[in-house]
Amino acid sequence: MNGSATSSTIAKAISRMFREGIEGFKGGLSAENYISITGASRATATRDLHDMVEKGAMNRSGERRHTRYTLNLPEPE
Repeated sequence: MNGSATSSTIAKAISRMFREGIEGFKGGLSAENYISITGASRATATRDLHDMVEKGAMNRSGERRHTRYTLNLPEPE
């Protein structure tokens, strides 16, 4: 996450995910949700989501239009 615009965009999406809670995004966050929340272009959304997965902040499941992202949180004890 090198640019400040990218960092603030990502922070906006993660903040929204926390506000929505565990059940907030049924099945996880989609690229479409991310675009809606942040106003990012599709290319930026794809790049940001991929970057968050690579850095371990999110988990990815599914393929193509069924791809969903969830926060990588520790399991409750």
